[in-house]
Amino acid sequence: MPRFSIRALLIIAAGVIAAVPALVVVVGAGLYIRDYLYENTLLRGQWSAQELALIYGGYLDKHVQALDTLSDALATSGIADVAVDQQALTRVKSNYAGFASSVILADLSGRVIAAAASEADRAADLNVGDRDWFKTTIETRKPFVDRKVLRSRLTGRLIVPLAAPVLDAGGRVIAVVSGGLDLGEIGRLAKRPVGKDGAGHAGVATAEGLLLAYPRNELVDAGQTVTGQGFWPQANDNATGTIPTFIGLEGKPLIGGFATVPSTGWKVWVVEPATTADDVLYKAYARASLIGAIGAGGGLLLAFFGAGALARPIERLRGTANAIAAGDLDQKAGDQGPREISDLGRAINAMSLSLRERIASEQDTQQELRQAVSDYSDVARRIVQGDLSARAPVSDHPELSLLATSLNGMTESMARLVSEIREATANLSSASSEILVATSQQVSATAEEAVAVKQTASSVIEVKQTSTLAMQKAGAVAQAAQRASDVAETGRSTVEATIAGSQEARQRMETVAQRILGFIEQAEAIAEINTTVGDLAEQSNLLAVNASIEAAKAGEFGRGFAVVASEIKTLADQSKQATAQVRRILVDIQKASQAAMLAAEQGVKAAEVGSVRAAESGNTIGVLADSITEAARAGQQIAAASQEQSAGMDQIAAAMRNIEQSTSQTVAATRQVERSARDLNDLASRLSALVAFASSREPPQ
Repeated sequence: MPRFSIRALLIIAAGVIAAVPALVVVVGAGLYIRDYLYENTLLRGQWSAQELALIYGGYLDKHVQALDTLSDALATSGIADVAVDQQALTRVKSNYAGFASSVILADLSGRVIAAAASEADRAADLNVGDRDWFKTTIETRKPFVDRKVLRSRLTGRLIVPLAAPVLDAGGRVIAVVSGGLDLGEIGRLAKRPVGKDGAGHAGVATAEGLLLAYPRNELVDAGQTVTGQGFWPQANDNATGTIPTFIGLEGKPLIGGFATVPSTGWKVWVVEPATTADDVLYKAYARASLIGAIGAGGGLLLAFFGAGALARPIERLRGTANAIAAGDLDQKAGDQGPREISDLGRAINAMSLSLRERIASEQDTQQELRQAVSDYSDVARRIVQGDLSARAPVSDHPELSLLATSLNGMTESMARLVSEIREATANLSSASSEILVATSQQVSATAEEAVAVKQTASSVIEVKQTSTLAMQKAGAVAQAAQRASDVAETGRSTVEATIAGSQEARQRMETVAQRILGFIEQAEAIAEINTTVGDLAEQSNLLAVNASIEAAKAGEFGRGFAVVASEIKTLADQSKQATAQVRRILVDIQKASQAAMLAAEQGVKAAEVGSVRAAESGNTIGVLADSITEAARAGQQIAAASQEQSAGMDQIAAAMRNIEQSTSQTVAATRQVERSARDLNDLASRLSALVAFASSREPPQ
């Protein structure tokens, strides 16, 4: 980190002191101004939107009032004269620019009976009875403004329908007069400069979000909606308010306000670029920054000259301090300058005097320490050589006296400890010799025991292998017996299933025979019905012939009846043909049913014979299955006994393995004890040598 001179630090400090207030004022004022400008932009947009909403409300009221006045005039003059009505409609359209699309008069059925001159030809066959504004005007008997945007059937242009009822003297509706406000005229009202320097724009949408007016006419013509815009949820829930920053249809951030047209619920918004407040703020920042820079420059200039006056005596004090630090303790600091600097000079002089006195004291102490260290080194060297009678001289210095006393106490303790170790070493040497002899004998005995255990384990493993082979053979015999038993049981089950199937087949054959018998009876009943139908067809044929005769007698009046009689005769002939065909089919069915009846009776007899033979086979297989099952049970008992025997041998073999492992571990542990005894004996010998060295002051050979 770079180090600055006191002059530079003073200049920097003065500059910071001068610049910080200016910076605080600039930033604080800027933030306050920005919030003020932002809020002012929002309120300006809201007020402009409210003003535009009032203009639209008055615009709608003026055109509705024009239609209401027209309806009163038509009610007075009557609506029978189409020419007079057309003149009145044309006059209203020419006087009110909003009715650029159409002005019409419709009767109660919705048929247009008169229109302005420019639409008279196209309105000749027009009917508006299905329009909601038409129905609502008749129901309420009051002027009506439709909140929806419709496409005019006369001009094909988008319009906002207005309507007023024509009432007779009794207050009954006799007709409806209507005019369509053209969206082009609605958009014209919104195309005026708004916002700061005219940089904003206005927009109008229905309560459902359909765009009515916008600077880009192609969006209005395309039926663009604004329900996806960021301001719409707030505008949809409130009558008026401000719009925070959102992304407009052109993809740019906008802010402003909105309002609602009371009569239609239309939403009117006036917005301008979100950067408007920032542009004004940047200009204010520039002016404030210039003023702050001028103030900071003046402060720096004053700080430069003031810092020079303060830095010179401090630099002289720094030179004196550097000389003292280099070892020149005879240097004296001056006491000129401000009070704080003169006090600092006197403090440096006092520090220099104190350093001289302390250095002299330290030199005396160092000489005394060197002598004490030499004496203590001689005592330590004698102790290392084994002379425990050496003692350190006690000094007058408190710390050195304490050190000498501690060193002498340590030497006396070591002498006593060596004497005790000598006695313990003699005892340890004798005991370790005895332990070594005993462990050697135990190692030999343990090794012989391990050999015997290993031979026994080998014999047990051979017996276990023989037992395992016998168990496997017994298991194979038991499995073969079990498979034979399973086959016998399967045969018994198969025979029982065969018997049950034979009995079921016999029952089914009997059921089939009964159903065939019932089928034959039903066929006979159908034959009787068919005979009755044939009789009816014959009678219908006779009736048709008689009807034809009567129709011929009636002449022209009976021609229709003759046609009916002919159709009845045709149907009777078709019925006779159908009954003859049904009779042939029934004869074939009866023959086939009788043949099926005979086959079913033969099947029942064959099923009874098969059931008896299957029962006899079942008894024979049952006896054989019992014998095989008994043999399988005996084989399983033999296999179980072999498994138990094998399990016992496994346990014996496992126990022998454990004994063998334990014996091996015992041998290893005994040998480890023997090695430890030898190490202990060696340690006793070394301790004896060391104790002898400490006692005799002679190093070991």
